[in-house]
Amino acid sequence: MNVVMAEKDVFEGFEPVKDAFFFRTGSHGLVSFYGRNYTKKKRMSVEELNSLVTHPSFVRVSLQCYVNTSKIAATENHLIYFRDKISYPLTLSVSRRQEQKVKKLLAN
Repeated sequence: MNVVMAEKDVFEGFEPVKDAFFFRTGSHGLVSFYGRNYTKKKRMSVEELNSLVTHPSFVRVSLQCYVNTSKIAATENHLIYFRDKISYPLTLSVSRRQEQKVKKLLAN
């Protein structure tokens, strides 16, 4: 029995809450999304950015960086590891204070 799984095209139908591990905001509404094997830059309006920043799945870990708590696998040694069963784990360096904040949120 051959089952072909359709690979989801990240650039069509991109949903930040479901697809992105974390994102960084830049100037003039430019937002960089980081995922399993991609980086996607997208211009967003102020309303779109505010709704994304205030979404319960995202937590601010630095001045312009927000992580998706539903994609976090573990946190240790000032690193956040993201879930990825196919390729190598993606990591993000954070301060000790922010690491504790994320651990507390994941425990709830």
